[in-house]
Amino acid sequence: MWDREQPLRPNMDFAEIFAPGSNSFRQEDWEILSQFWHPLAFSHEIRGDPVSEKLLDMNLVIYRTSHGITVARDLSLYKGTRISSGKMDNDYLICPFHGLRYAYQGYCMDRPAFSLITFESKEHCGIVWTRLKRNREYPLPNWAFLDSDQYIPVFIPSEIWKASASRHVENFNDVAHFPFVHASTFGGEEGDPFPIYQVRNEPFGLSFELPYTEVGNRFPDGRPDLKDRQVVYRYQLTFPFSTCLEVDVQGSDFLHVILDTVCPRSARESKIFQILTDNSGELNAELWLDDAVAINSEDRPLVEAQTPEDVPLDLREEVHIPADRFSLEYRRAMSNKFGLGAPISS
Repeated sequence: MWDREQPLRPNMDFAEIFAPGSNSFRQEDWEILSQFWHPLAFSHEIRGDPVSEKLLDMNLVIYRTSHGITVARDLSLYKGTRISSGKMDNDYLICPFHGLRYAYQGYCMDRPAFSLITFESKEHCGIVWTRLKRNREYPLPNWAFLDSDQYIPVFIPSEIWKASASRHVENFNDVAHFPFVHASTFGGEEGDPFPIYQVRNEPFGLSFELPYTEVGNRFPDGRPDLKDRQVVYRYQLTFPFSTCLEVDVQGSDFLHVILDTVCPRSARESKIFQILTDNSGELNAELWLDDAVAINSEDRPLVEAQTPEDVPLDLREEVHIPADRFSLEYRRAMSNKFGLGAPISS
């Protein structure tokens, strides 16, 4: 039991914030992932009443006051109430059960000992991010495109997939499936030789690039005469689950950018956030929204059906082909660099 006479401190230990059996992750993996920044919601969604979200099996509440964003555990220690079902009034989050007032950073104005368990949060690139622990300093993705007025963002409505975050990341960074899964949208011919590419280790994560021939012409760059388009894909992954994909259209100055990041709600459920933009300066939001929805609808059922649900970090557990260069490096890094999936010492 917590000492209810003392204000609660933020970033409590794993054992203090989880009831036995309520966590779908191995404790060792939860401890590692809790130190990274993870996306929770688009900033524009946090207006008015509080918003309920989940990260690493923990129910969280997000609310905005005149002082900024607060992320806290979605639990009042008084009667165990879900605070997210309350409302905002005069810069306070009002508990729906007994009307206790919670200010910025979860401070209870009526009973300080009932203050919420809060977590560090940031608004970055139009997204609310949080981390549950502060043991290590890992970077947020550096998506500098969004700092330019030329790159107008389109925020794709987020989706919850019944899949692990790492499965989504591997799928998003996998180009070998394009001719088969995305034949109706942009995928190339099935018989085309797959280009060889090299994965580079970066301070923030991994990067690679490769040329590709897209079937069809989805780019509004004034070249409707072209049936197929030569492009160069440039991928930059920021550990653990954020990717920037630049689609550099050849024979044109047009650059299409897809920013993708994943919230691991649980070990088997993920919330997908995507921001699309281009360098036209007058972006066609409807075009890119329809494009993203179509592509995701092709990917989602296949990713959700993958077995095992977790990406096997032991490379011997799945067979691989030369096109799996990214997956191999990603799995090595997640295991060797961070210790995810490492054997439990006796």
